[in-house]
Amino acid sequence: MSTISYKLDLIITLVNATNGREVAENDVIFYKDGERLQPHRRGASTYILMNYGRADFDLVTKAKGFHEARTLIRYELLNEKEPLAIVFLIPDGKSLSQINICEVTGRIPKLTAMEAIGLNRPRCCINEYNVRRQEMSVFQTEGGGDLEDVYYGILHAEEETFEHIEIENSVDKNKFHLKYPLEEPFSSNAPICRIIFGNVEADGTYRIAMIREHPETPAIVRYQKNGDWYYLKCDFNELTHEALLKAKKSKKPNDREEVEMT
Repeated sequence: MSTISYKLDLIITLVNATNGREVAENDVIFYKDGERLQPHRRGASTYILMNYGRADFDLVTKAKGFHEARTLIRYELLNEKEPLAIVFLIPDGKSLSQINICEVTGRIPKLTAMEAIGLNRPRCCINEYNVRRQEMSVFQTEGGGDLEDVYYGILHAEEETFEHIEIENSVDKNKFHLKYPLEEPFSSNAPICRIIFGNVEADGTYRIAMIREHPETPAIVRYQKNGDWYYLKCDFNELTHEALLKAKKSKKPNDREEVEMT
């Protein structure tokens, strides 16, 4: 009797970049280096690739109601047992439910990444950080919420920048183990905000969107060019490509000892 074996190569979860909610759209097509993929659907927003191999590739996702997304799949950065790729989709603004979406598009040569944090509603604030255990404890603020996602930014208010963090797992409701150690000094009680991802093409063409708030949508946008990060604090409602080009290059973080709080 022959045995048919299957190897899990990639888990894909679709997420709306503007609000962090999973996307349950049925009309979705995936491409690997131009070849259409045939993933198995697991739940409303999750797809499984089996027996495709684990060579790095560029994943292109086309979903009805959203702009095409390009996601770099780099296996050395993924969990070996359960390699998960979160694909952040930007609404195309064509439906009535998307009228409050504002977006910026353009092209910056040698651009490799773009993301932002909204400043109106932080999820919580950082309480302390255990360097040895790589654990961050937080406390809730009025109007905030639990850290249920993976990607967040710790706000550096005076510098008008933020440090990108990734939560690997939760120790309890208010304590989390980080995938990577903190590298930048932070202020006590610094706000923690959800990361909003933009989409960047190989030629530097980008698109980033946020939910419009009134009267302002305060945000900090950052992008990576030539290995350097550039930051701009702005009202996203009024943000333009020309304004992004005037973003300031970040300075090198201070000594890590200033971060060690426990």
